Amino acid sequence: MGDFKVLFITDHDKHSINNSFYWIVNKLIHDERVSSIDLITKAVKANRKFFEGEKDAEIFVSSVKETIEYSEEAACFLNGLRRGNTLDYNLVVLRLPPPISTPFFQNLKRIFINALFVNDPDGIMETYRKDFLLNFKSICPPMQIVHSAAQIKQLADKSALVLKPIEGYGGKGIIRIMNGIVSEGNQNKSLNIFLNTFEERPMLAVNYLKNVNQGDKRILVVNGKIIGGSLRIPKNGSWICNASMGGSSNTCIIETEEIEIVKSISPVLLEKGIVIYGLDTLVGDNGKRILSELNTASVGGILQISEMYGEQVMVDFKKQLFEYLDSNKL
Repeated sequence: MGDFKVLFITDHDKHSINNSFYWIVNKLIHDERVSSIDLITKAVKANRKFFEGEKDAEIFVSSVKETIEYSEEAACFLNGLRRGNTLDYNLVVLRLPPPISTPFFQNLKRIFINALFVNDPDGIMETYRKDFLLNFKSICPPMQIVHSAAQIKQLADKSALVLKPIEGYGGKGIIRIMNGIVSEGNQNKSLNIFLNTFEERPMLAVNYLKNVNQGDKRILVVNGKIIGGSLRIPKNGSWICNASMGGSSNTCIIETEEIEIVKSISPVLLEKGIVIYGLDTLVGDNGKRILSELNTASVGGILQISEMYGEQVMVDFKKQLFEYLDSNKL
């Protein structure tokens, strides 16, 4: 019998057949160090109060017996649905994409008092927003937070820009401003029209990099160690590399500057309880790769990396995960 009684917390409504959630669960359920895995999803109405952050809310979970797979009907989350006990679990794995519900995340450590978290709720709340990148300015492209049309115009007059929603993910809501044209997805409009209709809100403004067509590289890191990576190339006519936006995943080599980036940021993230994270790099205007994104809430790209590089990805993934868990047991 394994040491770890695991609860995965997720939101099936945000899943697709390519979600890494199912890959991770299926690999861990047969590991000798895991005694059981239960699942809880926001998509089950009975869990509404729990996901709203009510302290004494009941939880309704399903158990994983063998492998699970994605279905639109959320079958694996509904089969054998039963009341769960928050005191039963000594490992809670969070797989929830932004936006983050602050009351819910703040409540988690108060109710799962016997559990380690991967990743830590407090750490996720601090690191998942785009503005956390401002802590690493020396290894990122030039960037700053903007709130108003006037700030955007001032920057756009100097160079091409990319605007990113502070709580965005998966390439959604990203806007490029270049030569007086604003591009969002497949839609283009003039900069003047965009500025006249811009609703003031914080966004991360990043200098547009001329080498973006060389693709962004998703690097998977567990317990401070690089597990693998994939190079995502934008589809023809696009400048967004995310797979969810049509980009393709390709094999790649992790370059020296990327190893140094991981060495630089991993100690900071581990101190905040961020065990598993993804980082993206782009080729800077000097030809060297630089940090462009951090993903600490619901790390994507794991499935694609494993499909390209085989079973060794899971071997390394589990080795680093359990090394962390064994050294941090409550």
